Amino acid sequence: MQETRQQILTILKEKGQATVDDLAGSLGLTPITVRHHLSILMGEGYLAAQQVRRKVGRPHYVYNLTDKAADLFPQGYHILTDRLLDEMQDMVGKEGMAELIGRLADKLAAKIAPQVVGGTLEERLEQAARLLVSEGFLARWERTTDGYVFTELNCPYRRIVDRHPEVCIMDERFLTAVLGAHVERVECTAGGSGRCSYRLHGEPQTRQLTAISTQST
Repeated sequence: MQETRQQILTILKEKGQATVDDLAGSLGLTPITVRHHLSILMGEGYLAAQQVRRKVGRPHYVYNLTDKAADLFPQGYHILTDRLLDEMQDMVGKEGMAELIGRLADKLAAKIAPQVVGGTLEERLEQAARLLVSEGFLARWERTTDGYVFTELNCPYRRIVDRHPEVCIMDERFLTAVLGAHVERVECTAGGSGRCSYRLHGEPQTRQLTAISTQST
């Protein structure tokens, strides 16, 4: 994020809302320069503007942050999640945690599986990769000489799996249910590889490689 635009976001976070003149005064910039940066931020979906009419003179605009902008500031969800998982494990034990994670995987599979309607394994891989974007994954699949490899390039749970690797069971169980194929984990974020990869076995139907980005939705 460009420094001036980051400063604008920080000011709006602190004040709640501000006009061009307010921001120009705080930043020591001209109103024209501030408007340029505001236009970019609005185009990216980080700001909203509301027209305010005054008793005299032209109406002016008040700017505030959108919900999307909240994601640009530090988040502590993983800290709360770690604490909740610690408490649950103390309450139900390791076996209970494994059962709980399995139930979560089954519910995720029940949500996504009806949308994975392809008849071939490659068709199911294609659709599963696309649908996982909404769950926070950047996923791709490819055919290899040993079968198929399904890779999750980013893990939404990466901040918690080092202390709670049992969470990784959820993806393996989910993929098995949705794809209807034997799944073998070959890489894991919890192991320090930076990604999670799974090998699946099935007959190739087409030569195809899919890469899905969270920015393409």
